[in-house]
Amino acid sequence: MNPMAEIRRWLEETYGLNLEVVGADALERNVSRRVRARSLNAVADYARFWREDADERDLLLQEMLVGETWFFREPPAFEVLKQWLLARMARWISGHRLRILILPCASGEEAWSVAAVVHALGIPADQVEIEAMDVNPMALAQAREGTYPLRKSKDQTPLAPIGTPSGGMITVDPALRPMVHFERGNAMDRALFQSRRPYDLIFCRNLLIYMGPSARRCVFETLCSSLSEEGLLFLGHAEQPPPDQGWQRLRVSGAFAWHRAKPDAIKDLIEGIAQTLAAPSPGDLTKGD
Repeated sequence: MNPMAEIRRWLEETYGLNLEVVGADALERNVSRRVRARSLNAVADYARFWREDADERDLLLQEMLVGETWFFREPPAFEVLKQWLLARMARWISGHRLRILILPCASGEEAWSVAAVVHALGIPADQVEIEAMDVNPMALAQAREGTYPLRKSKDQTPLAPIGTPSGGMITVDPALRPMVHFERGNAMDRALFQSRRPYDLIFCRNLLIYMGPSARRCVFETLCSSLSEEGLLFLGHAEQPPPDQGWQRLRVSGAFAWHRAKPDAIKDLIEGIAQTLAAPSPGDLTKGD
């Protein structure tokens, strides 16, 4: 097989990447960069090295991924998160474990933002399991470190305290760390989720737009089977579930939160959140409700 075709097939089949969306010349450009970085003479030489070296495959994958993110990206989603948690506070107080999946988590800003909202509402850390997954080991290392440039806040007032700024950097509050577990995980790996308990909330934002149709459907089936019947699924602004799977979008502008066709158990909850945030104006959780 042609070396470039082999690498392309690996990216498409293993990670679901649609290279036409990522950029028609992105693969050739990034492979050429890796050829130079390894001081090799040709793509064929690189392909042989790539086949044998898992670290090199990770480095190429890192080049192909779009990892831009920041704290509290698309604030209405976090306002919905806040209201959903408040409406069900009795569950967390009574001992029900709150389970949240962040997939992909990139360098961790979204996971820490979710943890900050949960913490600001007073939900005990030992009642919270936030599983944050990504295929990029370098991004995961940064996420675990939990130290970021202040620009990651985008100069906006945080919806909840993230950590302490110092010297142009911000370090995640130690109180958030027990809630979040970072691990390597591929959204295309269905077996990864088969033995896990359902999640109350899933954030899967701005992944599916970079995937091909069959990969998107595969991931949606995994998300659907992994989410509790009363849970919420947060997607990116350009993403939506397949129309034949019974999802409905929460009527809150800018939140891009989805739920299944309303069972009676959550009908009032869903409608109450939509009414509360009918004209969303992100507030500061540090100021109380």
